[in-house]
Amino acid sequence: MIAIEGAYTRLGEFDYSAAASSPAHALSLSGLGILPLQQRWSVKAGLARTKTDLEASSATGAVALGNTSGSRTGLLIGAGAIYDINRSVFAEAGWDRYAQIGSDDTGKGHADVFSVGVGYRF
Repeated sequence: MIAIEGAYTRLGEFDYSAAASSPAHALSLSGLGILPLQQRWSVKAGLARTKTDLEASSATGAVALGNTSGSRTGLLIGAGAIYDINRSVFAEAGWDRYAQIGSDDTGKGHADVFSVGVGYRF
């Protein structure tokens, strides 16, 4: 089975020092391949558009860096498992890697997101 997934994820904060931090957010669109095993396993590949904001603080007396932001589109990969509790309710666990986050102005990196959840099918 193949499915499409869209998501918004708050990726948290990247702390570069006591003087600056970068909150990051991502919008993603992924294609899912679901293997029909006893439990349903899924593999994910897609693209994520990430936005990172650098917020400088002068609380430490450091040189002010100013506030800036950067957006980037990069690869999103992941894997997970889905267990059907009944026809409507399912539990899932997964891992997603946002491969390219940030810019030259805010710092570059990647993020790994681990999740566990319960869902309901309409």
